[in-house]
Amino acid sequence: MPTSVLVSCGAKGVQSWKLNSSGVRSSTTLRFKSESPCCGFGNQGALLGVGTGDGRIEIRDGMRGGLVTSLASGHSAVNSLTFGGELASMMCSGHEDGKLRVWNVHSREVVKEFDGTGPVKSCSMRKGDEYVAFGSGSYVTVASLKSNRKVLELEMAANHSKVSDLRWSPFRKSVVAAGCDNGALKVWDVTRPEIPSMAIADAHSAPVSAVRFSPVNHLLFSTASLDKRIRYYDIRVKKFIKVLRVEAPVTAFDFHGSGYRVAAAVSTGQVLMYDLRAGGHTATHTLEANDRGITSVVFRPTLSSGLDQSTVLSRMSSHQVDASLNAIGTPRSAGREAAESMFIFSPTNASRVSTASS
Repeated sequence: MPTSVLVSCGAKGVQSWKLNSSGVRSSTTLRFKSESPCCGFGNQGALLGVGTGDGRIEIRDGMRGGLVTSLASGHSAVNSLTFGGELASMMCSGHEDGKLRVWNVHSREVVKEFDGTGPVKSCSMRKGDEYVAFGSGSYVTVASLKSNRKVLELEMAANHSKVSDLRWSPFRKSVVAAGCDNGALKVWDVTRPEIPSMAIADAHSAPVSAVRFSPVNHLLFSTASLDKRIRYYDIRVKKFIKVLRVEAPVTAFDFHGSGYRVAAAVSTGQVLMYDLRAGGHTATHTLEANDRGITSVVFRPTLSSGLDQSTVLSRMSSHQVDASLNAIGTPRSAGREAAESMFIFSPTNASRVSTASS
């Protein structure tokens, strides 16, 4: 496989690994004056944003790590950040002072700002850069960047639990999923926000540390938790289809752009790599980060990330398309449902099924 880049952020700064099929090819560490709780890639991986505990956001070269520019947000810690999907200059950040800030990275200015109901622990920009979602207190807030106003407040929990992470689906622009510090999971279609399209109160027995959608399969998403479990869900049948038990609490998680590799940071200071093609039960590589405070791991985007429908279909034979359509269109028995769950879990087949059915 070609070389890929994985970055982790935490108490000891930012660590970057170059990986190939045999494991780690090289690693680099960037030190900061304060902890670095969040990071994210933008502009197709050309930029790396790093948020720090003293309120700074550094924009760095996505491959070499050199400083490009620095954004100052006062003295409020940066809890989360994400770049826009379409516009390379757009980025949003969530802060401990309860603010969600939208930045123009080129001008280094805050262009929009929204108030939360408490510290903003997570944020995500929707594909197309029209809306941003952020988790603050017990609510997921959806705000319009065009009208500069909040348009929805979705209640995650009524028992003082807090939203811990959230993400927009990269395939269905109206779908957002969120995890909670009481272990709950909810998924909404914001065009019909009255009732969650999926809700699992006991998805985990400890705080959810990460919510991530597969980059190649719109049926598959995942949650990771401090309960030492990673769960994979089929959004169509609205239940989990696989659970991975990890040796320590999982503090961060991400999908590789291929869809079949994942990374999980654990509280013992390692980052564990898994290959879903092999079942994903045993780590294929262990990266020694020596950082027990990792709060974010992210793969540098690859050209295979987020392939659109026409691109994927163009790579399939007519026989493969027909087979995928038949698999989706045939009524399912209990046995067939289980077989299809395994089918969509295979990223190669999954992208074909999900694309053909959309």
